[in-house]
Amino acid sequence: MEKYRIVPENCKRLGQLLAGMEQTAQEGKLLDAAVIRHVEVTPARNMWELLIWSLDKLPEELLDRGRDYVTAKHDLQEVRFYTTVIKLEKVLEQKWEQVAAQTASANPPSTSIAARDRLSVMVEQAPYRPKKG
Repeated sequence: MEKYRIVPENCKRLGQLLAGMEQTAQEGKLLDAAVIRHVEVTPARNMWELLIWSLDKLPEELLDRGRDYVTAKHDLQEVRFYTTVIKLEKVLEQKWEQVAAQTASANPPSTSIAARDRLSVMVEQAPYRPKKG
């Protein structure tokens, strides 16, 4: 069964996908803060699977309403949401360690990037080809 992965440009917000759904102001804030990382589409089953990152846990009732809304709006058989709560403090801590290690290295980014840019050429990005299966 073929499955395609769609990666939204600029990491679209879940709030944009569910903009027409009835929601409270608090729910709207939660949805606007949630990011759609990718959508897996299975045409044979008329199904979408969305991987969503959020800073807070999204209530199941809100996700259920969102699934119903997307299913009806896009005439799908099934919609699944897979949510991951991102701990911002942990991500920042990991990134800070990477930045500190890179700046302490023998080739700090400011000099290695400058040298690489002088020799760089324009390369066209290859189109995405989803894995089969």
